Amino acid sequence: MKYTKQEDEAIKLAVEGGKSWLEISKELGGNRTPESIRKRYQDYIKNGITNDVPAKEKKVGIEVMSDHVVYNHTTKTVITELGEYGQYVCSIDMHKRIMRAYSDQYEGKGETQAEIAMRYDFPHAKAVAKYMKHHGMTKSMPGQTDLEIMEGLTVEDAVDENIQSIKRQIHKKTEQRKWVEIQNAAEKWWQFHHGQLKPFENHIEQYLPKNKIKPLKLGSYKKGNTVSFVGISDVHYMKLCYDAFGKEIYNREIAKERLSQHASELVKKHLQAFGIPEKFLLPVGTDNLHIDNPLQTTTRGTQQANSTAGSYRIELGQYVDMTMALIEAFAQVAPVDVVSIPGNHDNNTSYLLGTFLVKLYEKEPQVNVIHRMTERVYLQYGKVCFIVSHGDKISLSRTEREVHKLILAEARTSGININEIDEFVFIMGNLHHEFMKDVGGFAEIIIIPSMSEEDDWHSDSGYVGAKKNSALYVYDMELGKQAVLYVGKLVNSS
Repeated sequence: MKYTKQEDEAIKLAVEGGKSWLEISKELGGNRTPESIRKRYQDYIKNGITNDVPAKEKKVGIEVMSDHVVYNHTTKTVITELGEYGQYVCSIDMHKRIMRAYSDQYEGKGETQAEIAMRYDFPHAKAVAKYMKHHGMTKSMPGQTDLEIMEGLTVEDAVDENIQSIKRQIHKKTEQRKWVEIQNAAEKWWQFHHGQLKPFENHIEQYLPKNKIKPLKLGSYKKGNTVSFVGISDVHYMKLCYDAFGKEIYNREIAKERLSQHASELVKKHLQAFGIPEKFLLPVGTDNLHIDNPLQTTTRGTQQANSTAGSYRIELGQYVDMTMALIEAFAQVAPVDVVSIPGNHDNNTSYLLGTFLVKLYEKEPQVNVIHRMTERVYLQYGKVCFIVSHGDKISLSRTEREVHKLILAEARTSGININEIDEFVFIMGNLHHEFMKDVGGFAEIIIIPSMSEEDDWHSDSGYVGAKKNSALYVYDMELGKQAVLYVGKLVNSS
């Protein structure tokens, strides 16, 4: 593409102003390379030659290019003699497209002679071979043709075009690579689902007996209009922690004992303060398991071997039993909505756990398992909407800034009637310490505390001193938040 008079003037002024070739390229919109601009300035502008000079007189009529090629300058038509296949007549623009489609250097691997024949209406692939031979074109050559150069194509313009071609090639191959990654991920999921998850579901359906939960007789307690969120998260079963003297302060047995005691105490405090709730809302998963595979790593592969006790395969059954006991401790008092929330330590295991619990409790009226595929789960109880997430995908500071945007974008698609809601409660785990903040706009953010101790990584990084609590966040379905009931470290707890 030829330089315009305006471009020449802009280049001259920019050079006089001391600007670099790269800066001038950007000023011209990036359509000219720094090298092309430099050559333009040195060869023409510097010597006072601009686009004001008269254009070279254009050729007209027919010109014989070789024994087999004739070019009509007037009509811009290329006539090529192909022997037994007759003549092939096309415009100069089509000739350019044919050459670029055939070249391996222009847009990556070019088309075959057979593909060119079908696409551009040649009588046979052998006719394409003759065409390329007569025009001196090979697969390894650039896409530009001799006729284009004769018509005035400059080296700079050819270079610019080839650079753009390389950029398109990079984009094309990037998209191809992304598609391959998507296909590979889909194939891995298919193998996981049909090789592991489906047999697991079938095993549950065929062999596992269905538990029948017997609600406790609690006639002396009144029933309230409350939904109480069970603030138990990040138990990290299988985590191993020591104090400064090398004494174990957290292990599998301590985790199970502490969890059982906290659940019992929370139920007791709720009955004493508010009676029987309409419903408990209980998150499971949420990094309640410390590792996600037999290699003793998190889901993303962070090694946890130095802070893990036990074998994943052996302890998985104990973890499932522990989760069932937790659910049933609350279900004996009131119906429980169990919401499956994968964590960053136990994402895959949490997904399997949620699938298992759906099958286990599908006929149990006291337990409703909510197992969704979204990062945040929206649940409406009267005029209160809980938004439940582990909290590892979005930072706390960003959550504070964007909580209202998330609610507006996601609540309706999750079946929430936002016109009925007076309180949005965005509730998460992950950070191991409690945090509560009213962010306005009828929204509150709550971070659930953790009852687990600090391992080496938390201690070394300075994440120490958080209270080892669990909590019940009590909400009246019409009046909103009523209280927070805490259970801290118990006297007989390790």
